[in-house]
Amino acid sequence: MCHPNVVYYARAELPSIMPNLETLLISSDPEVPQQDLKHESVFEGSSNLRQLPEHRHDCLKIVEITGFSYAKSLIELTCYIVKNAVSLECLTLDTVRCGLRCPGEANETCWPIISNAELKEASRTVMAIRMYIENKVVPKAKLTVLEPCIRCRSNE
Repeated sequence: MCHPNVVYYARAELPSIMPNLETLLISSDPEVPQQDLKHESVFEGSSNLRQLPEHRHDCLKIVEITGFSYAKSLIELTCYIVKNAVSLECLTLDTVRCGLRCPGEANETCWPIISNAELKEASRTVMAIRMYIENKVVPKAKLTVLEPCIRCRSNE
């Protein structure tokens, strides 16, 4: 999905224009640093999540979001997907922005390329996933949360 303001667009348009969608991949723009985005956090202000109108998605099986953050609108969109995608088999939430993931898992090909600020963002994002999403995912669906690798986290 390549669209400006992709989270807003997905929240507003997903219910009506994609009833037969089976796979949804959303990625943050690697050109825009997360700290420059002015998204409302689930940790600030009112922690009440807005409810999107219910619309069953019988075909949506795989959802992958790269650059997942604790932005309230992204948490709301993910909760909407988990609740309404009745055929969901796999939900992958990658806490590292597109293009910053190490090629290896703490081995000789891995190098710490993630800043301390981005590591803190990823840590807070994992906390938000545990608070708002993890308990809503049905047992038949596999939730995968991708964090920075061990070597990158040790750089924090």
